[in-house]
Amino acid sequence: MANEKEVDCTHHRPAYHVVPQRGWMGDPNGIVFYQDRYHVFYQHNPDGFDFGNPNWAKVDKVPWGPAANPDIPKGIWGRYWGNQHWGHAVSDDLVHWEHWPTALSPTPGGYDDGGCFSGCTVINNGVPTIVYTSTTRIPAAGIRTRRAQSIATSNDGMRTWDKHPANPVLADVPDHSGLMTAWHDPHVWQEGDTWYMALGCGFQNIAGAVLLYQSPDLLHWEYMSPLLVSTDIANRGDRWLVPDFFPIDDKYVLLLCVSTPAGECFTTYAVGDYVDHCFVPEVEGVLGPRPAPSAMATRSLLDDRGRRIVRSQLGEDRWREAARTLGYTGILSLPWQLNLSADLTLEVEAVEEVCSTGKPHWHLADVPLAAHEPLHPEGLAGDCLEIVADIDVGHAEQVAVKLRCSPDGEEQTAIVFDAKQRRICLDSSQSSTNPNYCGVSRGAPLKLARDEPLHLHLFLDRSVVEAFANRRACVFDRIAPVREDSLNVTVVAKGGEAELLSLDAWRKAPVPITG
Repeated sequence: MANEKEVDCTHHRPAYHVVPQRGWMGDPNGIVFYQDRYHVFYQHNPDGFDFGNPNWAKVDKVPWGPAANPDIPKGIWGRYWGNQHWGHAVSDDLVHWEHWPTALSPTPGGYDDGGCFSGCTVINNGVPTIVYTSTTRIPAAGIRTRRAQSIATSNDGMRTWDKHPANPVLADVPDHSGLMTAWHDPHVWQEGDTWYMALGCGFQNIAGAVLLYQSPDLLHWEYMSPLLVSTDIANRGDRWLVPDFFPIDDKYVLLLCVSTPAGECFTTYAVGDYVDHCFVPEVEGVLGPRPAPSAMATRSLLDDRGRRIVRSQLGEDRWREAARTLGYTGILSLPWQLNLSADLTLEVEAVEEVCSTGKPHWHLADVPLAAHEPLHPEGLAGDCLEIVADIDVGHAEQVAVKLRCSPDGEEQTAIVFDAKQRRICLDSSQSSTNPNYCGVSRGAPLKLARDEPLHLHLFLDRSVVEAFANRRACVFDRIAPVREDSLNVTVVAKGGEAELLSLDAWRKAPVPITG
């Protein structure tokens, strides 16, 4: 059995996903399409990757640092989180990315010296404007830190940003009872001449909520009412983060990252009507797999083709020690496109720009899958692949496509469809011979119609697996195989026969991030 030192994670750096040059990457912020470019901002801690770094001693003393997390050793919190900046990456085509200068940094001793946290980007009369949560290090009544909402503008095409002299533009929390545990992560949009802001909120062990504000100018805000409240904290949490609210077709969608008392965080969505500034959900669901870590802090943009495109932070809870050697941690998902199905559930798939075109490097068709007899497509192997497969599940109880398999099956990562449970899962419990880098089975509901084949669209990027199933579910995880020969692909049916209707696979070329 390999030990932790034998995992050389330098070989696992993703080749075509967005990762930071160095430091910690967290939530995507303020993603926006502007002047023919896609802009992705993200929570970023550029420093603090060494134990005992004296620059981060101050972080131990703030309420949102190790003081509230006694299991975290003192002096290392900045390795992953803290000193929140806004990183910035830009692309013309959603494939090739360039790191631009940091957009926002905390102002020492100022209203955001506790960090520049999540928010959004809007275009106000042609002026790009960031609306973000600014924090000080002084606790306030009812919340753990003094949160407020602030803005910054750019006059040079988003390369540099100036914080507004009126900051913070919204600083008065609407509740001082002590029950409120969240008031942050603004999402802003415009209706006519009026701006509206949705703020994530929570009341411990009582309810999650999104609060609605209005403003004529982004500077003066008036509280209106809750946009949505739920007391179902077991399923919907009691602390709602990074709301994102937008129309699709003739309906509206609200995305939320919810935090539950059990400690699980995941992204939910609600689809419904928005009338007179009141949102009435009709259908609710989960975007991404459970249990956590799931799709975190999902943010959306509308591009010039009318597409609703989202980015998420992908969980990587097993990579903390590797971060010390690698000098970075954190990763963003591929860009996903959202659509609304006839039954008002969200459809999700990778945008076409990141998908391979042309003749596949491997092609199979009409291959029977006998129960428990794995199919090993000849020559199909690699650590950077894209695979599109259609499978007639037939009488099988389960069908699976396995990636990063060693020849003897000691290491493998499986995308599994369970016909009885009507669920698609990504099982990384055998992904590494180092148990510290093995995960669990994380899944999402997937019900196939009668005679509907299972359609899988898989992206393997060294240590990242993203899998889309029938455009109705997505699952993903980070993996760290130890063995150099863990490169094979296997297809298998269990509990009955199935048929591989077709399989196309492409090698994916690395796409270096410049800047």
